[in-house]
Amino acid sequence: MPENLEIVIGPDSIKNRVKEVARAIDARLLSDGVKSISIVWLREGAKYIAADILQNIATPCDVHSIKISSYGADGKPDKPRLIGGMCRIANSHVLLIDDILDTGATAKFAIDLLRHSGARKIYTCFLLDKDNGISKPVSADFVCFVVDNFFAVGYGLDSGGINRDLMGIFRKSENLKQDAK
Repeated sequence: MPENLEIVIGPDSIKNRVKEVARAIDARLLSDGVKSISIVWLREGAKYIAADILQNIATPCDVHSIKISSYGADGKPDKPRLIGGMCRIANSHVLLIDDILDTGATAKFAIDLLRHSGARKIYTCFLLDKDNGISKPVSADFVCFVVDNFFAVGYGLDSGGINRDLMGIFRKSENLKQDAK
């Protein structure tokens, strides 16, 4: 593991919390009278949280993924855009799963796409909700963890494609190596 990473949430905590959230999703869907759900997860960041939700949810579901990029060619934040095609979810109840609710721009874009595609009702589930003081255009229905405003990697979250495969949530800091001295 690189020296500039500090573990914030361990893999066992993630697995336990995801099971709790999956039970909460099932309970909410049952109380809303939803008999089946279309799960739409956002590539690539949500692959771990989506897989773990799928292993723990009891509600019958079909699974789709879409890819939305929120970064320009220069790697800097940009307006979200759909890459590739949109899944077919007309008249479905949808559970949108993503890795992090940061500014809410990507989630809002995805929700608008799903609505435009005919989703009946959209629920949202995030691994992390970043407490960054920003007024977000989307509120999460289900959140595994609320975290402080730091750059997180692991469990699907990446930094330029790196560290996505770490089984935990890590704080990335260029100063950790210096702070340890």
